[in-house]
This record gives sequence, structure tokens and C-alpha cells, in this order.
Amino acid sequence: MSSSPAIETSNSRHSRIAGGCTPWARSALLLLLALLAVEASARTSSDDVPYDPSYAVEIPPIGPFYGIRLRGLGGAYTAVAEGAEGMLTSLASLANRRPDEAGYFHWTGTFSWVFPAAYLDVGNNGRGAPAGFTLIAGGFALRFGSLGFGFFIEGIGMADQAEPDRAVNMNRAVLGGAWALPGDSWVIGAGIHSIGYSFEMPNVDATEGGSPYLGADLLWRPLGGRYRAGVSVKLPGTAKLPASHESMPPAVVRPWEFSVGAAYWFGDGELNKPMASDDESESTEPPKTGLLVTADVFVVGPPPDSEGPVAGLEAYFADELQVTRQRRTLGLRVGGETEPVPDRVRLRAGTWLEPSRFDGVRPRLHWTGGMDVYLFELFDHGLRTSLAFDLAPRYRVAGISLGFW
Repeated sequence: MSSSPAIETSNSRHSRIAGGCTPWARSALLLLLALLAVEASARTSSDDVPYDPSYAVEIPPIGPFYGIRLRGLGGAYTAVAEGAEGMLTSLASLANRRPDEAGYFHWTGTFSWVFPAAYLDVGNNGRGAPAGFTLIAGGFALRFGSLGFGFFIEGIGMADQAEPDRAVNMNRAVLGGAWALPGDSWVIGAGIHSIGYSFEMPNVDATEGGSPYLGADLLWRPLGGRYRAGVSVKLPGTAKLPASHESMPPAVVRPWEFSVGAAYWFGDGELNKPMASDDESESTEPPKTGLLVTADVFVVGPPPDSEGPVAGLEAYFADELQVTRQRRTLGLRVGGETEPVPDRVRLRAGTWLEPSRFDGVRPRLHWTGGMDVYLFELFDHGLRTSLAFDLAPRYRVAGISLGFW
């Protein structure tokens, strides 16, 4: 298993599980089986052929590559929407404060750097790529009362271990804002997303800072309730490449995305407490004794057809053509979080179904988990260490972080 040092910061907490979670578990299992059946249908096998330079390439659109809490929950974060790491999932996280995040001004940030093993299959193309991978992500958020603003960037780097001068780097970033409406029951977010690239090959050096596309998010957190629901929409994006080399694709694309999520708190207390967003408001403790269950259903659209046919990025790096299929792909993410030792230990576990964008490749099931452990007090803040992992066929990543409790 590969490992990664990571740092996350935020100025921001025995489980008795209430009855009634069995129907949720049954529903999630049935949905998971149904999605497996849908994704397993209409598969065909194809032989490898050399890459055709008339094909654009698609950034792998699926997968929570970053964030200790997000990874531990299997990426099921649309209805959780908390902290800086939630920005790429839902911009509502910019204004959705935890009840202990008091004061008119508040900041939070995260940084993660992952060094997975070579031949990692990031995009579930069935083979991976002959490369060493680097996954890096980071962001910060500034909150002013009920408003929040932030920036987040995630990057995927591939470097050919046999040819040091050959590398590809892809990134997606978002700059956005959110507003917690009066009453604290609704949070809306919107922002400008972008995709960028950097191709480094013999006699080739092409870099694009970013091509923008829009996204919008909505979180419903009825005050005093135990449940939340969220929706996230991201439009497709395209970054065109200069026609400077015959082996380069004409464009890098990213399809549209849609996700809907729900979360429920089984235990004592309320999940949705009033948010302390000014200097007169007093902070309160988040609920601790119980279990948070969260689930997302997500849909990724077909590749944008404005740039012609589209192929996979990992196969392109191996000089092979693997055509992205022209249909929607859908999957499921489920996670749970509890605090068996209040104010000292949190545990997380999850699973998510990753569909494949390519014919002849089956969907794969991921198993995730993680924990936070309180260390000691530092500058009036509790210091914690955390870890998270994500395991699937041809995919193994783990991360360690240090941050505030």
C-alpha cells in the first residue's frame, strides 16, 4: 500500500446507534446491486491500438483523490458539505459552518500530497498506465458571517519512469462562494471551475492555465433536524491544445457531473444546529454520541462532442487508444462516521462503486476508512492526527494528516 504525508488545518469533534438504520442499509445495498447490473451491461471487448492524435483526451472524472474525511467516507459528501476539502464536491461547504466554528470571521484550509505506487489505475481503464503517479490537492476558505469564499485545486501527475522527459499533469480548480440563507436551513453555492494541463515530452512543452466552466450547489439542512440533502451540478469543460506536435491531442475535456446526496444522524442531539456566524453568537458542540450515515448517487455525462471523439488519458500516456464510451455513467457512494471515544477518537468507513468510462471494463468497488485521534492542546486548539485509505482493484492510496480537532 502506498502512503502519503498530508497536512490539513482548520480553526474548528462509544457510539450508541439508534434503531432504524437497517432500512437505509438495505436500500443502499439494493441500489448498489442495481447500479452494478446497469454498469455491467453493454460491455464489449476491444484490442489495443496506437493512439490516434485526432482524439481529445478526458481527465478522469470520477474519484475522491483527496481529503482525509472525504476519502474515509467513500466520497459521500454532497449532503455533509463541511470544511475546505468539501469544495470540489459541494461549494455549499464554504458557508455551512459547524456549530463550534464561531465568530464573524473564520478560516479553514487543507493540503494533501499523495505518492501512489506505479501502474496505478486512476481512471478505471482496466490497465493503468506505465507511470509514477502524484496526486496533490489543497484549498482554503474564508468566511464572513453567513458568506463564504474559497479556492481549491486538485492535480493528477503522471511521469514516465523509463523516460524522465515525458510527463503529463492535469488539474481541476474551483473559485467560488456560498451563502447561508437566513434561518440556516438552506445554503447555496456557485463558482467557476476550470481544467488545465501541462504536457512535457521531447521537443514538446504545452501548458494551459485553465478553461472555465460553471457549477452550482444546494444544501438543505432543516434547523433542528437529523437529516440533510444536497444537490451538485457541474457543466462540461474543454481546454484546447495548441497544434504544435502531431502526437498531442487537440483538447482536454471533462464531462458534466450531477450528484444528489442525503445524510442522517442516528443518535443523541441534532445534526443541524444554528450556525454561529457573528461575534455575539456562542459556539455549541456538534453531536457526538451516535452515527452519521451519508450516501450519494452521482451521474457523469458522456464526453463533450464539440471536440470530436474522446479517449482515455492513461491509455494516451501509454500511446494507446482507448475510446471513451458515449453514454452516461452512474455510481453510488456510502459512508458512516462515529465518535466511539467522545473528543478523543473518530472512526469512518465507506464504500463506493466506480463505473468505468470504457467498454470492456467492469465497474469496481472501493472500500474506504479512516480515523482521527486527539493528541494534545496547542495554542488553545486541540491537535489531532488522522489517516484515511481507499482500496480497490488496481488502486490503493492512503494518507496521514496533522490538523486541529
